[in-house]
Amino acid sequence: MDMGSPLSMQGRMSRAGYFWKGTAASALLYGGIVLSVMFMPEMVESESLPLSIWAMFGIFAVYDGFNTVKRLHDLGKPGWHYWLQCVPIYNIYLGIMLTFRAGTPGENDYGENPVVGVSTSFLDARL
Repeated sequence: MDMGSPLSMQGRMSRAGYFWKGTAASALLYGGIVLSVMFMPEMVESESLPLSIWAMFGIFAVYDGFNTVKRLHDLGKPGWHYWLQCVPIYNIYLGIMLTFRAGTPGENDYGENPVVGVSTSFLDARL
């Protein structure tokens, strides 16, 4: 199963790939913040966010954007739907859909199905 380059918006990504890559990236982000606070205690005292933490958030946001677009492609949606995460209330629905809804079976406009032996679940009928 080839999901392509992690820094590409081409192709599709399964639910599991989206969940685990997001979880790993979040763990690295928050682990980096904890280490920054541990090794730079003056940051807490001055109540400022150093450049390194802003850089970590930026890298995380770009990486998460690539993964989200690939996941949208798996659902047969165009990448511009990524920006719908900025719409209050709808962003909750979109997050649930990205995490729990199965991708389109077989090949779609964005590539082949990243999961072999796709089955539908109860949630797929609801979303």
